[in-house]
Amino acid sequence: MITITGVGLVTCLGNNSFQNFINFQKGICGIQKIQKFDTHNYHLKKAYEITNYSKSNCIKSWIITTITEALSESGDVIDNNTIIVIGTGLRNIRSYEESIISGKSFFYEDLDFKKFLVDEFPKVKDVISLSNACSSSLYALSLGLDLLNLQLADKVVIVGADCISMAMHALDDRVSSSKPQVIKSFDKNRSGVLLGEGAAAIILKNNIYEADEANDKIYIKSIALSCDAFHETQPCSQMIEKTIRNAINKANLSPHDVDIVFTHGTGTILNDVSEGKAISAVFYDCNTSTFITGLKPMIGHTSGASGLMSLIAGYMSLKKNVIIPFVNLKQPIDEIENMQFVDFSIPKKLNVAEINAFGFGGLNAVAIIGK
Repeated sequence: MITITGVGLVTCLGNNSFQNFINFQKGICGIQKIQKFDTHNYHLKKAYEITNYSKSNCIKSWIITTITEALSESGDVIDNNTIIVIGTGLRNIRSYEESIISGKSFFYEDLDFKKFLVDEFPKVKDVISLSNACSSSLYALSLGLDLLNLQLADKVVIVGADCISMAMHALDDRVSSSKPQVIKSFDKNRSGVLLGEGAAAIILKNNIYEADEANDKIYIKSIALSCDAFHETQPCSQMIEKTIRNAINKANLSPHDVDIVFTHGTGTILNDVSEGKAISAVFYDCNTSTFITGLKPMIGHTSGASGLMSLIAGYMSLKKNVIIPFVNLKQPIDEIENMQFVDFSIPKKLNVAEINAFGFGGLNAVAIIGK
């Protein structure tokens, strides 16, 4: 089975996975006024921004911090049997914007992360970068599982990373008919999405040849992908439901076995209705045993990194046997009115978590992790 042996996380709420999870349990909201660039020409003035790193090439620093933390927990190093797979929505576009503003040179290869990661970890076997919108890091996870199962690597480092950029903020600002002050996923009074940023990393190993009787390990049970091409931006509820069912079936589980669902939950009108319908359809007869939660009200929409960040939160929840709160959810929309959620963290024995990530173009990804 594929085992998660280490994790690392940087968001607006913390510089490591433990600090982040403490703040997740507290239900801290990281929204603040944007400092990264001048917002004079934008209607939206706020985001879930990381402010304790140097503005220059901050995304590279986050990536190294998360990989280093994950390697430390795993007790591993990057060697010639290690492959890094990174999922990102917009790559290093913020550094490109900064070079335009400053008039400094920018090399195309720096828009991606391969060169810098090879320079940082010269023994690495390969670095693969892919972009599948907001499901990028779970698509990276799926590729990593294939690499391990095909025995093309002894271990794989999965990374998700994205930085708030002027370009992406401009898109968010342009399409927001109402101007949200905070994300309210699945709430009747939700008004849209706001950006977050950061990086996440996990170490994966295939224990097929190892006898490991430890009962505290967290495994990747399955991942299901689909590309429905239903619409450029509008999600398809039926395909989301099908992808969730496929993931649960591939893990040889039933919906009753899933203890907690980490939703994609962007706080937009279309996403929340579509995802809510799908979740309710799958878990309609186990709504007293399956809880839902989500990170975006606390750390914003971290684009391509969001799926892996939710997976790490799920990993920590299973490790600690804690359900984290669904912040800002006061009046649930009809589509999830029968689902269980909490507005403060509670202890609960947990064995299985589902993680959802959906991207533009119908790029759907659902992962199942468990003990």
